[in-house]
Amino acid sequence: MKRYKEALVLVAQQIQKRFGDLVALDGVGLELHPGETVGLLGPNGAGKTTLIKILIGLLEADSGDVHVFDEAGKPRPVRPTDFGVVLEGNRNFYQNLPAVVNAVYFGAIRGLTPRAAGERFRRWMERFDLADRLNDPLSAFSRGMQQKAAIATALLHDPPFLLLDEPTLGLDPESKNELERMIVELARAGKAILLASHDMGTVQRVADRVIFLNKGQIVLEDRTNAALRRFATPWFVIQFARPEAEKALARLVHPKVRLRDASTLIFKGSWEALKHEVLDHLTGEIVRVSWEMPSLEDLFLHLVGGKWTS
Repeated sequence: MKRYKEALVLVAQQIQKRFGDLVALDGVGLELHPGETVGLLGPNGAGKTTLIKILIGLLEADSGDVHVFDEAGKPRPVRPTDFGVVLEGNRNFYQNLPAVVNAVYFGAIRGLTPRAAGERFRRWMERFDLADRLNDPLSAFSRGMQQKAAIATALLHDPPFLLLDEPTLGLDPESKNELERMIVELARAGKAILLASHDMGTVQRVADRVIFLNKGQIVLEDRTNAALRRFATPWFVIQFARPEAEKALARLVHPKVRLRDASTLIFKGSWEALKHEVLDHLTGEIVRVSWEMPSLEDLFLHLVGGKWTS
């Protein structure tokens, strides 16, 4: 794949968008650079999909500006050939048409001949082990298969920018690993990738930079590793033999203890505090106490979920 000059970058500035009384985006800005994957994170309703739709022209912002810089360094509006996009859900194609017909149609919109679009689509579908389904209607595809076809279609015209809204939705673990490898390869080939996802593990593995949205505003933007280092105080994991962690937490009522799952509590603090303030007051069979560094999921809960007290 061709590499793109560093001058070509997508820029959004001071994006405002309201739906009636709801403020969906409130002064949001971002930049996408060639060769960089950016994770766009936030709870449902934070404004992630609205922002993506504005970036690609499906929605018009109330105010603000979206443009790219051409190779001469001059700003210009975003064109359909600048990006490939995979939207959340099954809104990426005509369900009752064969997969390859969808690819030819959307390829033609971006200037490809039917032959070129069909051949490029076939190569991507071979990579996804779906080459034998080219002539099947997409309504006959599983959710994961539809997601693969959507990604293949988005890449037909070799766009410099790729915008992915929940691309791992419906993918099995093997397909998810393949998608992660593909994202890394595409970034190395010079593409700019915006990845909006609730799949924190995937984002942590592939994103160079993360942007956290909450209630239409950016609450944190930083390099992924730097963002994690900001909250790098390790925590202890308390594993119960049975799913009784929530009951134990209710009895303990400690500000630095939170629930991870039915059998696990997390404590942020020193070993001495863990022993005297937590372990000595817990009931139930504890099978393991371990130490770990924070993940993007933990950072998400800290910044957005309001479920962590420092």
